[in-house]
Amino acid sequence: DAAPENKKQVEQAAARWTDSQIAVIRPGLERHVPGQSRDIFREYVAHYTECEQKQDAAFLKQTATELGLQPTPRDYAALRATLLQTALKSYVDAESSFLGEVQTWLDVKQKQPDKTPSLEIWLARNDRSPAKIATTVEAVKPLSAIDPLASAEASSAAGADVNVPADASPLDSIASQEKTRRERRMQESAAEMQQIAAERKQFEDQSAAQKLAVAQAESDAMKHQAEQMAAVEQTALQQRQDSWSAHLKNAVGTLIGAVGGAAGGAVGVAAGQRAANQIFP
Repeated sequence: DAAPENKKQVEQAAARWTDSQIAVIRPGLERHVPGQSRDIFREYVAHYTECEQKQDAAFLKQTATELGLQPTPRDYAALRATLLQTALKSYVDAESSFLGEVQTWLDVKQKQPDKTPSLEIWLARNDRSPAKIATTVEAVKPLSAIDPLASAEASSAAGADVNVPADASPLDSIASQEKTRRERRMQESAAEMQQIAAERKQFEDQSAAQKLAVAQAESDAMKHQAEQMAAVEQTALQQRQDSWSAHLKNAVGTLIGAVGGAAGGAVGVAAGQRAANQIFP
């Protein structure tokens, strides 16, 4: 029942959150079996789902022993429930926190649609990392003025007539002077173009720095506003996170049922391939 624009923000945030989780899982697998992680992971998921479908007691016991679970869970649903309370607890807590934040944001957005920051700002309100601004207004130093005439004179003064012999004719001297004047005009033009380019770059750098500074200030202000709103909703937020935690544990433990919940109900080779495609690009 959320508004379309709110749904879109939730979908984008969910995609970013999922990507962040995969960005942790994938390197973990690759550290264990470098160069073979995708294939081994695919084969393991395929084997696991087949054993789960058959309720293979021997594989269940082997898995429980490798995980250090005592006593052995009575079935695969119990195995998942146990792992959700132990090895996977941090993932459940992270997802519960995320879903609780989203639900709270939607509630606050419904109450105060014009005052509530975007979901991205809401979720980032506790991020205290400094903004990475390449340039700031203070960092842009004024350029020293370029004198085109001085530049041209400096580059041509040393040898304006050095190639003219002492006994050269007046015509040779005139030709040499004309050549020097042409070179000087070209140098003046080049110096002027350099100055224009430098001034343009200075203006663009200052403009970009000002925009970044303004955007950062607005972001900080919105984060502060989100913090204040979240503080009012703190009790409700904690209750929602606890509720989502219980719901997730129940869903993974029972509602999804046997046979490859993480692979969308597929079994064997199909489950392994789908799981590998989700974790590895």
